[in-house]
Amino acid sequence: SDGEPVTVDDVIFTMLKMTSPAVANANFDFTMFEGISDANLSEEGAEEIPGFKKTDDKHMQFIVKNSMNLNTFLQNVATWICILPKHVLQDVPDDELLSYE
Repeated sequence: SDGEPVTVDDVIFTMLKMTSPAVANANFDFTMFEGISDANLSEEGAEEIPGFKKTDDKHMQFIVKNSMNLNTFLQNVATWICILPKHVLQDVPDDELLSYE
C-alpha cells in the first residue's frame, strides 16, 4: 500500500480493466453484471459499466442481470478481486498492464 485510501473509483477501475477487450481476463466471470457481454467483456474503451454504479466515494451498487444470492457474490466476486489503485495505473495502457517486465 502507498497509504492512499481505497475508493469506489479504484473498484470500478479494476472491473473496467478486468473486463476490457484488450486485457480479456479469463480468471473471473463478470457476465452476471449489467453491461458485461456473454464473452465476459465490457465495451471497447468503456469508462463506465452499468453493472457497477458509484453512489459515493465509499459505496457502490453491483447490478446483476438476474437474481443472485449474496453468498454467491461474496464467494465468487468480492472475496477474490484484488483492487488496483487507479491513481497509480490510470495512465498505463492496457497492453502494458499485461507486461511482467
